[in-house]
Amino acid sequence: MLCWCCVVDLACAADGQTLYILDNYECIRVVDVAAGYKVRTVDRTGYYDLDASPSDRDKRVAGPVFKAAHRMIINRNSEARGDSKTDGTELYVTCNHGIARFNTRTEQCKKWSDLRNPLFPDTTGVVIWLEPYGVAQPSPRSKYLVFSCYASHSLYSFCTETSRTEILAGTGGPTGYSEGNALSEASFYQPLGICIDSVHRRAFVADCGSKSLKGVTLPSHLF
Repeated sequence: MLCWCCVVDLACAADGQTLYILDNYECIRVVDVAAGYKVRTVDRTGYYDLDASPSDRDKRVAGPVFKAAHRMIINRNSEARGDSKTDGTELYVTCNHGIARFNTRTEQCKKWSDLRNPLFPDTTGVVIWLEPYGVAQPSPRSKYLVFSCYASHSLYSFCTETSRTEILAGTGGPTGYSEGNALSEASFYQPLGICIDSVHRRAFVADCGSKSLKGVTLPSHLF
């Protein structure tokens, strides 16, 4: 049995021989199934805590550290496109204000620019940041991710090629319990976990605050 203080999330490689664990120390651990579940912590630095003080920011950490990490998935789009060089080599991790990408071969991590709420452009000097939580890939060939934001109580898409963020459902701010049109009527209250039905192009959202499960029809371009 493998033990940590708290396993936040995990992902499995396509061949089933490697597990990636995200734990409450907010770092990635690699489990080699074929070697009898041998565990090691990634020991290369690829990410800095952007919220750290200037003196601490220059210090290297023992492995990728994700501030306020929540969920993790493994990217399958390169596998579906037949690109053997990058087949299943990326993990996406939702963390403080953004999404990070971890390369399982180079063991380097990069965080995309902090994600701003697209409904509130920075015209007043006040920036509204998103807080991604749940994350899912619409289909194996998709270049998009769909994530929930518990701060703005909404559902968003994120393009891994352009870094563009678009709202898919919710108010972008106020909480609520209503159903109806995804962008004009529906509201959420702390949406957390999500999963996607690729066949029917629907996302299912665990809306924690309203203690309910909600379904959202997704636009076809995400697939």
